[in-house]
Amino acid sequence: MIEGRKAVGKTTFAAALAASMTGGPCVPGWTGPRNKRVFWFASEDRWESEILPRLSAAGAPLEMIGRILPLQIAGRMRRMVLPDDIEELSSRVLACNVGMLVLDPYISLANRMLDMRVEQQVRSYFEPLADLSWRADCLSLCTRHLRKGTSGDAREHGLGSVAVSNVARAVLRCDEHPHERDHFVVSVVATNAGRPARSQCYTFQETDNGCPCIEWRGAVDLDADTIAEGKGSAAERDEWHDADRVLIDVVGYTWTRTKEVLADAANAGVSEKSLRRAKARLGVRSRRVVLSGEAFWQWGPPRHGWPEELEQKGGAYTDAGMLGILDQDGPQKASDPPGDSARRTRRTRVHARTPQPPNVATEETDNGK
Repeated sequence: MIEGRKAVGKTTFAAALAASMTGGPCVPGWTGPRNKRVFWFASEDRWESEILPRLSAAGAPLEMIGRILPLQIAGRMRRMVLPDDIEELSSRVLACNVGMLVLDPYISLANRMLDMRVEQQVRSYFEPLADLSWRADCLSLCTRHLRKGTSGDAREHGLGSVAVSNVARAVLRCDEHPHERDHFVVSVVATNAGRPARSQCYTFQETDNGCPCIEWRGAVDLDADTIAEGKGSAAERDEWHDADRVLIDVVGYTWTRTKEVLADAANAGVSEKSLRRAKARLGVRSRRVVLSGEAFWQWGPPRHGWPEELEQKGGAYTDAGMLGILDQDGPQKASDPPGDSARRTRRTRVHARTPQPPNVATEETDNGK
């Protein structure tokens, strides 16, 4: 199952998977077949003007792609529906050495009498499809949209019953990158087919035929639940970004005692739970320090720096003209802006580094306290 909101590239990602299956360019980590055919059903996009150009942009050999055509019964044409026509679909798949069956979206093939919010009816759709996949050694790839205004457990965000996620062998999710503009992330929501792979970042690249293809940007330390936290209501998104701002303002480019960060967050109205989730989301580091017999934890800047877009939104570390250049060895002297004594006091405290003599013992971890 591939799920996501509009304009995040679900169909484009499916086209990249189809290219991997048919001998075209591979998505990161692909270990599947390279010489199988793909059958594609599309109801939201036109076949000739949208699907085929998108497959071509992905590098898929079009002679290996087939379209699921309507059925002709008693001189009349009708769309194939599931589970009613599963045997007809099975005969087509088994006869053509099909390695991937794309249902985009799956709900368009459902019998109109099925209520996909009811688990038993969901299973009556998907279990025969899963049986076909096993018999034909074929990947059934379904797409679906997400509910509006959802946050929390990413497994419960898709339209329809949660049984859809339970029946699927794996659920992938496409999202906008929370900090990088025009970047997107595909993550594993759930899988029972092995250990979940790392989330992958991607962008869209325009091709000669005018359709986008996916350009992979590498793995990122973001999971589906972390991304889902910022995709809920306006209040939830506001709290999500407040936690990010507290971290970049208080931690910045120095190491700061954990209790000081937590205290500043509490004063700003950000809960410790939200702050720790932001810490994991941004890759803020932790280390244990022993100084004069006292042991305590510190938080420091992400190993690869703060997200550029997050820094551009303002804060204590974005105005190089006022604050000077900061580095890992400590803040350099900077002139304060005229007036604004409260902000000047704030910056002085934020930039203060806990003194550490040369014999201080430290233990650093990316997932510490």
